[in-house]
Amino acid sequence: MKKKKVVGGGFRPKNSPKMKNSKRIKHSVTALHQMCNIIPPHPGASLAHRFGVDRQSRRFTPWSHVVALLFAQITHSIGLNDVCDALRHHTA
Repeated sequence: MKKKKVVGGGFRPKNSPKMKNSKRIKHSVTALHQMCNIIPPHPGASLAHRFGVDRQSRRFTPWSHVVALLFAQITHSIGLNDVCDALRHHTA
């Protein structure tokens, strides 16, 4: 079977159907987004206020801290540097 080079560097067999206007579809709903929709943000904020954690933090809100911890669990991060680098890479 002859292989024919296609745009993008991949190969497909000569008799396979062509995909017209093939674009990657970017989905905005990720596993992290779905998990964050399940967890209500208010208990975390009320607990942070009750224990005084919200006064000590400068950059992170209690909710962003929960999201960062969820992200660390999903990505199997080894340490804080892994989490910070990955979140900085996926800023959008």
